[in-house]
Amino acid sequence: MTHHRRPPRQDERGFVMVYTMIALFALMAVAAIGIDLGHLAFTASEVQSAAEVAATAGATALLNGGSVQGDALAAAAQNTIHGNSVTAANLPMIESGNFDNGTFASGGLPANAVRATASVMAHNLLGGILGQPESPIFKRATATFSPTGRVRTEGPFALCNGFDPNCSDNNCPPHTLQLQTPGGSFWTAFFAPAMTPTDVRTYFPLECGGDSTPMPILDVNDHLHQGIYPSWRLSAADQLGLLTSLNCVLGLGTKQFLVPIVSCSGNLQEIQTVLGFATIVIDSIDASLGTLTLHQVVDVAHPGPPAPLSDVRTGLPSDAKTGFVTLVSVS
Repeated sequence: MTHHRRPPRQDERGFVMVYTMIALFALMAVAAIGIDLGHLAFTASEVQSAAEVAATAGATALLNGGSVQGDALAAAAQNTIHGNSVTAANLPMIESGNFDNGTFASGGLPANAVRATASVMAHNLLGGILGQPESPIFKRATATFSPTGRVRTEGPFALCNGFDPNCSDNNCPPHTLQLQTPGGSFWTAFFAPAMTPTDVRTYFPLECGGDSTPMPILDVNDHLHQGIYPSWRLSAADQLGLLTSLNCVLGLGTKQFLVPIVSCSGNLQEIQTVLGFATIVIDSIDASLGTLTLHQVVDVAHPGPPAPLSDVRTGLPSDAKTGFVTLVSVS
């Protein structure tokens, strides 16, 4: 007995064709999703690397007194995103600030950390078909430094924590201040508990009425005495004498000083804690008014000098600040 196979009907062949096309489309969609996800993951890793490199370089510059923005961008430019070198457009935010207890405060002092935000628009294969050809990718990294060295200060006075954390070498505004005012910047003999104007003057060079006593080496969290014994205030004659000695130092060619930064809270009888250090240039002194005008020459008041400086009073080099930089947060 012979059996004859029934040829498929026309409508059956049509269903097979439809199912095949649906299956192919599903396979292509899955492949496109896989390609998009792989591409996004790879791009995200590139963006994260750019943020980490920028934050680390910026924190290193903060420690050494370099240019936070410039060093961060230069280091990040050695990396690529989508095959192109990282540019400033990929790093919309590079912030200096304070990192404490797991929290970063932009512009906070003392500045001990840099946070970098990197971004790029990633191209989508399937998203382009569905009307979303690009997806934004943002990554952030924070690096902080821990100082391991100490700093030789450059002048017998301390300044209040009032510098602009966002200014740079070329646009830091001038400050006019009077030393030894309640709650303000002050002369100091550093660790002398009952100091006199003579104790302060001893740190000036011989040519300027001092004894060329070497400046002490300080560190963050050291405590400085700010009172002038016994009245806790300078007389006009004493203020004039100290400013005259300082003006003499300027006349010898030294106008740049590495000085401690303190909070300047309370009265003149209190001990102040060193928050960090800043390098400043004294532009002018008005001894008759008891004021001096200065500006900072680093981008933030930070715990460390911008570079080893020559101490003209002792002929010894200042101790360079050393430390190590650590990534503390990535997202």
